[in-house]
Amino acid sequence: MDEARRYYANIVGKFGTPVQGIMRKLSNEVIEVICPLHGPIYRGGDELALILDKYEKWASYEPEIKSALLLYGTMYNNTERVVDVLATKLGERGVKDMRVYDVSEFDISYLVADAWKYSHIVIATPTYNTKVFHLVQNLVDDLASLNLSNRKFSLIVNSSWGGSALESLKETLGKMKNVEIIGEPLCIKSSLKESDMDSVNALADAISDSILNS
Repeated sequence: MDEARRYYANIVGKFGTPVQGIMRKLSNEVIEVICPLHGPIYRGGDELALILDKYEKWASYEPEIKSALLLYGTMYNNTERVVDVLATKLGERGVKDMRVYDVSEFDISYLVADAWKYSHIVIATPTYNTKVFHLVQNLVDDLASLNLSNRKFSLIVNSSWGGSALESLKETLGKMKNVEIIGEPLCIKSSLKESDMDSVNALADAISDSILNS
């Protein structure tokens, strides 16, 4: 199923509305087998029901799991440290089944696939040449171009002297439909400090409350 989701999100994901139209046309048909151009053949019973249900969710941009996907870029491990602390605090608050990725270490197609799966997405970036770290920007641009919708985002920006990284992230997310920013964006100066912990805890509270209580 992971590979089916990866194929759908990266290749078909942009076309959710046409897929929903096809699914409606097929709703009164008896489907016995699905023979895709790529991937396994699906035959009868629970197997068919599962993939059809998944396509309904994927085409409508409905998350499959209510939890947090944490995606970060890092150059000197300082942003990674912030994400690790946040993930630990989310776990302490009862959030389960999280995934954490360094965008430099994974092919973007796997990150896109999990964005289709998770309800809440944390984007964390260092500031590079006053902008969003390019690998993080590429990922967010890809999610927007694939029409990802109905997600809740939280933002972490690490910088030393300012820049427009936070504004750029907000601008790209603003191109998506039905997205919400959860919590106050967390802005770190170079490395995580004790003085930042109140803000980290506040963000963890906002994300966990959104996941567990809404």
